[in-house]
Amino acid sequence: MSDSTLAFVHVGPLHRTESGIYSRATFLKFISNFDRYFDTVRIYGPVRTVTEVPQGSYAINAFDNVSVVPLPYWTRTLDYLRSPFSNTASVTARLLKDADKWDLLWLRDVHPATVVAYAVATSRDISTVLQIAGDPAALGQHHHAGMNRVLHQGGVKIVEAVQRRLSHTVPTLALSEEIREHLDEENSELWFSNLVPKSAVVSDEEARARLADFGEGPIRIAYVGRLSKAKGTHILGEAVDRLARSYDVQLELIGSIPDEPDEWLTALLDEPYTTAHGYIPNNELPDLYCESDIFVLPSFSEGVPKVLPEAFSAGLPVVTTRVGGIPDVLTEERECLMVSPGDVSSLADAISRIITSPNLRESLVIAGTAWAQKHSREAQMATALSIVADHYDVSVAVSPDS
Repeated sequence: MSDSTLAFVHVGPLHRTESGIYSRATFLKFISNFDRYFDTVRIYGPVRTVTEVPQGSYAINAFDNVSVVPLPYWTRTLDYLRSPFSNTASVTARLLKDADKWDLLWLRDVHPATVVAYAVATSRDISTVLQIAGDPAALGQHHHAGMNRVLHQGGVKIVEAVQRRLSHTVPTLALSEEIREHLDEENSELWFSNLVPKSAVVSDEEARARLADFGEGPIRIAYVGRLSKAKGTHILGEAVDRLARSYDVQLELIGSIPDEPDEWLTALLDEPYTTAHGYIPNNELPDLYCESDIFVLPSFSEGVPKVLPEAFSAGLPVVTTRVGGIPDVLTEERECLMVSPGDVSSLADAISRIITSPNLRESLVIAGTAWAQKHSREAQMATALSIVADHYDVSVAVSPDS
């Protein structure tokens, strides 16, 4: 789509410093997907002024064709709803001012601000797509109790009802089949935003060369993500503890370490087989993947996490859990091994199978790299824009190899 503008309503917080406006690296990688299709990308989102750049954030002004239009600041939907009328009036006025410049409105998840944007786009007959990037039922479910849990469950029902209503009118990209069950299935597609370009995926020859070095030294089991019970880090620690009795293993933990870690995490970090790398910038992660032997993601709740395509792209055999959208987009025993969340024995057994079977290692790695090539960033974006083109009967020049 040439000479065109994409409007993107971002409901997560953005941070302004003297040097620019910053956002999380994963969001910026996602936004960078659009630069080959749109001349201009305008991000509308809540902006807060801070004195220091938050860890893991990168400057949006690093992209020549991306700009930010500040909206009233909020961190959660509840913050927005504390002043619903003034916030809605401000968001509406800001969006109406620019709407005539838009060629496509991209909504990511349901929020009062995205509903306002949908209404504005509808009033101007602007093509719109809704991406549901997270399961509202899973979001925050570990942090609510008592009346807050009741309110959370009520909020989930409202969000699901709005998602279902919007999916009847605009093309909707859902992260999992479980989410699609709440939508208009004829107008929704299973889709996720893979952040790995084709060029970053190792070839079969490179993958086999790395497999040839497997077992020369400690077997390095990598985990990338938040060090928390919700992510199953404690379950992984218990599984590796069992494996350490039979194998020379090293657990590579990549993720920010809390200033005051819980007792279980302190104990895990003190184990002789644990190496804690702390936070690692995204541009340095590929090296750590390539220095590992097995990748494990033991989460209790996920969508389709970006770390799985990253691990496949590096040529790693993968063990993960049957949660969220993972079973919808990956085939168990082909691209990866899957276990039930919280099952220490099954997780240890799955990792042990990879350690002891060269044929299994090779089959998983070759299938994983093939999956990463087929579902590359370019291919996923081309699919999304083709869906939009078909729905609105407009011409969008897309190609997975472009």
